[in-house]
Amino acid sequence: DAETADFYSIYPSSASTALEVSGEGVTTTLHVDATQFASTTDNGTSYYAQPAEMGNVVMYAKKAGVTSGSTVELHYTPFSTVLEFEINAPSEPIGDKQTEITIQSLTLTAPTGTTIAGDFGFNFDGPSITPAATGGSNAITMHFLDNNQYTTVLSTTKTTLKAKMCLMPISGEDNLSGWKIEVKTSAGTFSKTLD
Repeated sequence: DAETADFYSIYPSSASTALEVSGEGVTTTLHVDATQFASTTDNGTSYYAQPAEMGNVVMYAKKAGVTSGSTVELHYTPFSTVLEFEINAPSEPIGDKQTEITIQSLTLTAPTGTTIAGDFGFNFDGPSITPAATGGSNAITMHFLDNNQYTTVLSTTKTTLKAKMCLMPISGEDNLSGWKIEVKTSAGTFSKTLD
């Protein structure tokens, strides 16, 4: 019955629990999976993996003072951090090493105390997030599966896999120094700590 109203939205709806009015603001709980799965697309000489679970790709919108009876124009702002990784195979066989390598998973680990997956309290004002007291993780593992099979094989003819991983934004982080990337393959596990 009010002349105006404020509207709030999280996209996709599966990323959030119900929105709640909290004092003068609106809050909800967001969730990012610590285990994610990506389907790969064959691009000829490379593979491209798009995040499969859109619930990890969070966007938000808010519109204040909408007149009763008028259309609500919601403009969404991306909120999740999306990191793109490129995994490369050697351009030619080296000695007696295998010429094909199956890429099974990629794990991103943040320094201890940095929560990048789990449940987060989200406040539209700001916006800001607060990691939940329990259930948070400083690591996300992405599996590359097709019909529950590891099928992403890099070789001398298909040398690259590009993949995107979604995580909650970390306030105050200017760089990824101290973060670790680990790639599990049929030829072993390879890791790198970022400077």
